[in-house]
Amino acid sequence: MSVVATLLKNKAPQSAWLVRVKDLASGEERVAAHTTLGAAKKTAVLFTNSLLDIDRTRLPWAEDEEQKADGIQYFRAEVDA
Repeated sequence: MSVVATLLKNKAPQSAWLVRVKDLASGEERVAAHTTLGAAKKTAVLFTNSLLDIDRTRLPWAEDEEQKADGIQYFRAEVDA
């Protein structure tokens, strides 16, 4: 089983972090929004743990530099059970 977690924030001043965690095997997806990056990352870890029935404290985040240049902050993590 694999899960893909993404964090996305638009360049608008009052925008929130959109959290999306998707189980690639079942297609189940969980979505949330937070005003801070730290809270968004914690929620992504909780969603990942519940979908894969594991106990992680962090995810291997990678930042997309192309989107960052366009003013969009985007992080992605892939986790296998």
